[in-house]
Amino acid sequence: MEATSAWVACDAQRIIGVELSQADAVSDLWVHPSAQGRGAGGNLLADLEREITARGFTIGRLRCLEPNVKSRKFYASRGWVEVRVYPHETIPLNTVDMTKQLTP
Repeated sequence: MEATSAWVACDAQRIIGVELSQADAVSDLWVHPSAQGRGAGGNLLADLEREITARGFTIGRLRCLEPNVKSRKFYASRGWVEVRVYPHETIPLNTVDMTKQLTP
């Protein structure tokens, strides 16, 4: 069974972010709109990268929807590279695969 983890980020009053990873992949990263641009997403992504590295992987993977330009720019600004664009399995949008070389 592959290792899976999930974490939440909170401010003083509520959940502001959620992160999930499995094996070498960022499965999900969500930050509440009111918390975006204040570092929560970058901190959560750094946590996920450390978890993936701790599992013994040197390359991380993630995917997002092509129209989600804001997320794609966020990941690219943190060293993630778009490697493939292809049709999503169930909805009429393209999916973008991204990878990043991770260092222990």
